[in-house]
Amino acid sequence: MFRPHAVDQNESQNPIIFTMLTPEQGYAKLSSTQRNFLIRESRTAGMISVDYLTGKKYNSCRFCFTADGWKAIAGEDIAAMLTKMIPVNVENAAKHVDQLRNEITNIILIPNGLKWDSMLMPTVNEATRQSALTLYGNRCS
Repeated sequence: MFRPHAVDQNESQNPIIFTMLTPEQGYAKLSSTQRNFLIRESRTAGMISVDYLTGKKYNSCRFCFTADGWKAIAGEDIAAMLTKMIPVNVENAAKHVDQLRNEITNIILIPNGLKWDSMLMPTVNEATRQSALTLYGNRCS
């Protein structure tokens, strides 16, 4: 289950995706907490990134939204994925909440021994403002 810590338990939905941060800002946020990963808007428009710590090593993985939903991509594949990328909107994003959760779980969390409850949640001011990405909130649990 997608059960990240909510920013405010009184809110019906709290976005789990940070607004655009640089990788350095993501690392600084993770390094100052007991959390192991965060999800943020990528510096490449239309993509999101998952930044995570394994021990003291900082890692990042980008996800691109395609006709088949969210796909993890390696750094060298960004140009190729840009040709397959489609704009994410509320309608198509809503269909892929579980798929993104599964991709992150299988590609990042399980191989690195991480769990959803180790995710760093953005504050209301740090959270994405993109309506399609705000769907990925605590209502996904």
